[in-house]
Amino acid sequence: MDIHAHLHPEYRANRYSCLQTRMCIALGCLGVGCLPVPPCLFGACLPPLPRLIPCPCNMGFQCINGGCIMARARSAKTYIPKGEINQAEPIEDPNTHFKTCCNLLDVADGCTPLCSYNNYTTESIKGSLQITSKCPMTALPQVHFCAARGADHTECCRAGNVPADCNVFCDQRAGNITHLSLQHLKCFDYLEHIKGCFLDHAVKEYYESKMQLLEPKLK
Repeated sequence: MDIHAHLHPEYRANRYSCLQTRMCIALGCLGVGCLPVPPCLFGACLPPLPRLIPCPCNMGFQCINGGCIMARARSAKTYIPKGEINQAEPIEDPNTHFKTCCNLLDVADGCTPLCSYNNYTTESIKGSLQITSKCPMTALPQVHFCAARGADHTECCRAGNVPADCNVFCDQRAGNITHLSLQHLKCFDYLEHIKGCFLDHAVKEYYESKMQLLEPKLK
């Protein structure tokens, strides 16, 4: 049985070209390289990527520690320095923030179930590569960026013995363009730890934001 039979048509049509060219897709804030040859993600050839999409930090999210936190700015595309969070704005829990980020980046409806730390798993991502999936593969970099909050988690990944080749999935800073190839297939084995780094970071920023709101009341 052809193990590729259940994958997207783009994969079946282009996988040999993909193997020959070892082209790639850029993560981070969807920086685009490797065109016009169909890029690869986890060994699957993809159609051309969409235009560069702004990071959520430029769409109303406040930035802190190199990533995006829960507080929303009053005006879209407005940056608010740390320590000046609008106290009238609610602080979003990590899963809600994840979903909001996906909404801001117009992630395809079929992929929105992935926009939760509970659902963003190795199996669910592999499932998105199947032909029956309603989630287009081109949306995976957006979802991954939102899971990471556009931050660099390389130190956490190294502490968890994630291979150096897989650290490209850990550093999701805006504008960080990384060329991926078939050698990154092994990184599936470390996705749960990488996600753990993302979630730890998200929870930490959630409580940091809570404390910033409480500080004026405690003085």
